[in-house]
Parts: sequence; C-alpha cells; structure tokens
Amino acid sequence: MRRLLFIAGVWAGLGLLGCGPIIIDDAAGDGKPLLSSGGAPVEITGVSVEGDFLELELSYEGGCEEHSFWLEWDRLFLESAPVQTRVVLGHEGRNDGCKTPVSDKRRFDLTPLKEEWRRGYRQTEGSMSILVEGAPRSLLYTF
Repeated sequence: MRRLLFIAGVWAGLGLLGCGPIIIDDAAGDGKPLLSSGGAPVEITGVSVEGDFLELELSYEGGCEEHSFWLEWDRLFLESAPVQTRVVLGHEGRNDGCKTPVSDKRRFDLTPLKEEWRRGYRQTEGSMSILVEGAPRSLLYTF
C-alpha cells in the first residue's frame, strides 16, 4: 500500500512538475543564495501556519553575519486525504565564525504551493499536509 501511495504521488507530481524545484525566499527579504553554498546547521524548534505563511522557529549558532534561509519544494504531491507535500529548509551562514546561540523566527509565503495545487487539482479551495524536513510535526495548510 505504501508503495502504491508513493507511485501515485510520483505520477501526480509528474503531472504538476515544472522545471526543477520551487525556491521560496524568506519573507523578510533575504536574497536567495546559491543552493550549493547552503547547509549550515540549523534546528527547527517550532512550526505553524498563519494564513498563507509558514512560520518557523529556528535555533542556530552565529551572531556575526546575516544568515539567509529559504525553502525548497520539489513540486510533488502525495495522494492522500489531505494531499501531502514536503519542503526542505536551506540555510546559508555566510561563514559566520561566531558561536553565539541564536533563536530566530522566519516566515515563508506558501502561495506558490497553493497556486500549484490549484492548477493541478483544478479547484480553488482545499488543504494540504506540509512536512518541513527536520520539523517536530507536519502542518495542515487550508486555503
């Protein structure tokens, strides 16, 4: 059964798939860094959805440089009730040599996921379960 769900999700995703992942920049205005430069350690300590925004509570080391965050989404929906999808948080520490513990909140606009869902399912209202890799739980996004 699990394999069938995976195959159905892949087929559904292929029908909705564009060219590569969608990158969702931090709503606070950080510029999108090069994807190959990401990967600085970060812990997701809390998650919530407020309207069309995903809010993440983050913990990382730094304090001397401005850090950039972005979400990567592969445009795949797994067929279930509700539909499921996964996003990955990218983090660029810009070689911040400081080790001060930093607690931060970041907001990301979920509109690209909603619009892709609307195009694929040809409906205007719905919901999806979003799993943020490394987050303590999945979230229900209703629109």
